[in-house]
Amino acid sequence: ILIWITRQPEFTEFRDSPILHFRQGRNACPKPSARTLCPAVLRLGFLPKFAMPGFPPMTPDFVRHAAIMLAAGIGVPFLAALNAQLGARLGSPGAAAFCLFAVAFVCAAAATLATGPAALKAVPEQPKHLFLAGALIAFYVLSITWIAPKFGVGNAVFFVLLGQLISAAVIDHFGLAGAKPAPVSPTRVGGIALMAIGVLLTQRS
Repeated sequence: ILIWITRQPEFTEFRDSPILHFRQGRNACPKPSARTLCPAVLRLGFLPKFAMPGFPPMTPDFVRHAAIMLAAGIGVPFLAALNAQLGARLGSPGAAAFCLFAVAFVCAAAATLATGPAALKAVPEQPKHLFLAGALIAFYVLSITWIAPKFGVGNAVFFVLLGQLISAAVIDHFGLAGAKPAPVSPTRVGGIALMAIGVLLTQRS
């Protein structure tokens, strides 16, 4: 993969850009200016737009979105651990879930006010089945708050991730809930299996 990347025109352009020569102390190269940097560096956002077959291009937007989702994924085990401990202290998973959703409501309300609450006017017109997402997140929080202290946070999150892999593949394959259809190929099945094995190996003591 590294050899393939280094042969791409974008990599060559970025490698030969004035900023790299300047930082490496090549005195023969003039000090970079905005005009010389724009074609090779600013246009690429310091991230060459590599595009391997079957993968989205590595654009700054893609990296930013991936980083946000990575941060959200990192937060899931912490959510489970914190709320499980709160539930154990309160002696009630329901009370812990209520506290969680109260805090989440405040955060969501702040985000709605910051981005414009006018969108709430269209809520009554939306299909009723879309609001099942609230029931699903409530089931997730209640179940993991109740199960994690007994089952272990790592084990609980492992089965959550395994369920996400399976359901995501089914949703994409059939285009459920308005998702863009993406048939599950043998390659993707193999990738899901490898991810599941990787998650399982991380939980082995």
